[in-house]
Amino acid sequence: MKEEAIHFLYKSIGSFTGKFPRAGSRIIDTLIFTLLGNPLPVNIIRIINRNRLKTGNFQKICVLCDMNIGDAIIVQGAVLGLRHFFPDARIDYVINRTARDLLAENPEISNLFAVYSGSTIPAEDDIRAINEVLARTKYDLVFNFCPFISGRGIAISSGTKFISYHGVATAVIRAAKDPWAKKHMLYQTHRFIEGLFSDSRGNGERDFRGGHIYLPAKAVDEAAQFLYGSGLDPERLKVFFNPDASCRFTRMPLDIQVSLLKRLAKLPIDILLGAGHSKKGIEYSILKALPEEGRRNIKVVSAGTSIDVYAAIIDYCDIYITGDTGPLHIAAARKHSAAKGHKLRNQTAVFSIFGATPPRIYGYDSRLPGFFPANQDAPSHVYVAPSQFRNMACIAKKFITCDPGCFFGSLDIGEIISDIQSYLNIDGQMRQRSVNAITAGLNASFHE
Repeated sequence: MKEEAIHFLYKSIGSFTGKFPRAGSRIIDTLIFTLLGNPLPVNIIRIINRNRLKTGNFQKICVLCDMNIGDAIIVQGAVLGLRHFFPDARIDYVINRTARDLLAENPEISNLFAVYSGSTIPAEDDIRAINEVLARTKYDLVFNFCPFISGRGIAISSGTKFISYHGVATAVIRAAKDPWAKKHMLYQTHRFIEGLFSDSRGNGERDFRGGHIYLPAKAVDEAAQFLYGSGLDPERLKVFFNPDASCRFTRMPLDIQVSLLKRLAKLPIDILLGAGHSKKGIEYSILKALPEEGRRNIKVVSAGTSIDVYAAIIDYCDIYITGDTGPLHIAAARKHSAAKGHKLRNQTAVFSIFGATPPRIYGYDSRLPGFFPANQDAPSHVYVAPSQFRNMACIAKKFITCDPGCFFGSLDIGEIISDIQSYLNIDGQMRQRSVNAITAGLNASFHE
């Protein structure tokens, strides 16, 4: 019933903005900012939550993540914040099944429960899996960061403190009103925890750099072997292009992707082309549209590549280009080896191209005000085509009704290519430093 109501609401919003794109989007944003970004409801929710947490010995804490792979990395902001205030507590984390291999070795997590099926809306099996986790342990405190899970839908034990996602949602929307405020969900999730406990626990805010993932040695080795066995020159700069996204409103139209790849292929670099998962076979549609000379230095990273190996391949590349999708957050996260002797580079520049979703909430940029940078020793850039249809309601991508081209039609590909050339500095000193770092990493991983 709740999903039907959401469908109806977004269908109405889509119809309204479709007929009156500029005025409609402004009205929708004004309503959202007025109702949810108003200081009054924000402060009321904060006061309610803080009063709820005044008493209690929180030694067993469970964090319910949102449903997707990217969410598993983003909501780590809450886990890291909780660990700061409760260093000896048991902090369990419930996430998407696919993200298991990225977070299994995270030392801040006591128990990782990778149980979600991956749908945007929780299925009955997802709710059942959550209740099984909660039934095993009587938690002192449960945080829910999934907007489609209500306190009534899950079995909270008597005496357990329950904190919903509303506090983070209102904080993000309030930050959206200030062009200088960081409204990234990862940053705001971490700040939400600090806002709850900073005074009562005697610890103030600390510097927060972003998400982390932990890669097993086998994944790092397989990534190195893939690059050695691919026939690509390890001394050439490498750009990894991800053509896919979780939905068509965040995936660049095929003609724009082909145009970008044609210009990218003219540079003296190697290109790794990701495979389609939501849009199966998109990589071959792109290759087919390229001239023969444009395909020579392109290597496809197959759909069968495991997620941890995929992450390690990203770490070997100089630039990662993607839309708003889970792999964006994998690329932006700080990468750690779960075994000694495998040092990861963390020198991948992250270039993200946004469609429907508001970029300050999910994008990473190290140069623009109001953005949160990627947790890499390299710059991060966001590219957004102007669109009359984009508004805060587009966060729920599944329910958008307008044509995807409305969000990408005026994308400036020339700006992206120019920034790539500038960063790689293909004929300058940066090229040599990058090559040395990549080659050293490959040799260390391959031979140990």
